[in-house]
Amino acid sequence: MNQSKFFLFFILITAHAFGQKMQEVELNYLTEIPFKTSQDSEYYHLESTMMIRGITNDIYEFSKQHKNQKSDIVFKLYFKSKTGANLLIEYAVNTESMASYFSSDEKANSFKKDTYDWINRSFRSNIPFED
Repeated sequence: MNQSKFFLFFILITAHAFGQKMQEVELNYLTEIPFKTSQDSEYYHLESTMMIRGITNDIYEFSKQHKNQKSDIVFKLYFKSKTGANLLIEYAVNTESMASYFSSDEKANSFKKDTYDWINRSFRSNIPFED
């Protein structure tokens, strides 16, 4: 009897875990910009800002196109340098808050800023978001 209860419990837990669906999106970027560095030059800041803004735009546009879906979106950003170094940054967008992000320009800018800041901190660039 206990085995059947355990088996039923296991099935329910497994079904619940797989019921929490997430959509994973992989974005790959080849870059000459060093990451995980404390480099402080105008060139580094300009190049990394432009790259991170482009990535932020990619995430924003994809999220906007999929704002009505029922699952969270997990972005896996893969950076590969030409010297062979790799960096993975994961960024998730919650389905419950996604609809509100696109309800006004102010909230959309807040979404972009939060996305930029997350990637910026992970990439180790110190330039704040300005639109």
